Amino acid sequence: MPKLVFGVLSCALLSSTSFIVTPALAKQPRAIAPDISVTAKPASIQQWSSRIADSLDENLTYPRPIGTADYARGVVKIKFHCSDAGLPDGVAVARSSRSLALDNAALRAVRAISTLHPLPDGVTHDRPIEAWIVFADDAKDVARMTKSLEKEAALTLAQSNSHSEAAKPLRIILASR
Repeated sequence: MPKLVFGVLSCALLSSTSFIVTPALAKQPRAIAPDISVTAKPASIQQWSSRIADSLDENLTYPRPIGTADYARGVVKIKFHCSDAGLPDGVAVARSSRSLALDNAALRAVRAISTLHPLPDGVTHDRPIEAWIVFADDAKDVARMTKSLEKEAALTLAQSNSHSEAAKPLRIILASR
């Protein structure tokens, strides 16, 4: 919508401005504008993770149970990397929640991320990314599962200190209910 408004405003400004071109002005060479480069400040990994988690949250739908069944609960780990175009690529389940509905909901949410760009400073497109998505039907379950994931992440980090930083996956933990 902002593009449409901008276009309408631009047309309104142009239509209300009159241009008079005289032969003397028409023969003068036009000045060439210098190239302009805009560089955004690279986001930190925490800022980037937060932005991607927000995007996942917008795209995530908790699957409804059939009939009177309870909502499925669990954690789905999705692995992927960033394509050159900034889209999630190679999206796959790294660890199943043991519920096909939850796994598919997590896959759809990751595939629906509109862009992973700009990547954090020092992160390349081939760096693995993991989204750890929690599905729970109440705040207690969310807190319990998230705490368990944080412990697992800390343990994994401690065990992988010998590996290069570029090989470690970027992790995004998203709690949902």
